[in-house]
Amino acid sequence: MDTRLWDEKIQNIISALENAGYDPYAQMRGFLMSGDARFITQSGGAREMILTIDPHYLQRYLNTLRREQEVKRYV
Repeated sequence: MDTRLWDEKIQNIISALENAGYDPYAQMRGFLMSGDARFITQSGGAREMILTIDPHYLQRYLNTLRREQEVKRYV
């Protein structure tokens, strides 16, 4: 998947989850851990989009975000 398409999809998913009142990172983590797409809202086509994303890429993305947040706590 090219980077531009990945960025567009992940931002759409995050936006849909936030608009529905969810913590997008917690919901995506739940999806990865369980494999249950119901962790992702249907709003804006987010559920369909997340099913097209390679779970390994999503895992790496979430791990990177977690590391960035941990660094910010110590700075």
